Amino acid sequence: MKRGLPSTSTRGRSVESVAVYNSASRLVDSVADPERKNALYHKIASLAEADLGDDAQAAAAYLAALDVWPRDLDAANALEQLYLRRADYQNLVKLLLRKADIVEDVAEKKTLYFRAAQLHEEVIEEVRDDKLKR
Repeated sequence: MKRGLPSTSTRGRSVESVAVYNSASRLVDSVADPERKNALYHKIASLAEADLGDDAQAAAAYLAALDVWPRDLDAANALEQLYLRRADYQNLVKLLLRKADIVEDVAEKKTLYFRAAQLHEEVIEEVRDDKLKR
């Protein structure tokens, strides 16, 4: 199979996805109901991530979903996967702390706090120290 331009069906799907994404993005501001707005942000994030391959837009939509529905564990979990994939450890630490506020189980809270502290100490501080040594 030759590489190069995507097939006609892939290009058609991509153009359609962009159109749906743009429509949903414009529509979300006019929705007053928080539950519907949250669902729409999830759809936007899903389109951005899966169909458009745009992790930054997907992350922005999941963050917006969390702003509308602060206890949205599904959005937080999806965002966690995005941050891990992008190696965005600073935002991951903030998210883990936010997730610890969302979950009810004490053991799960402890695990999230521990992961946040471990990431901060092992990754973020190490990167900062490497930059200072240069």
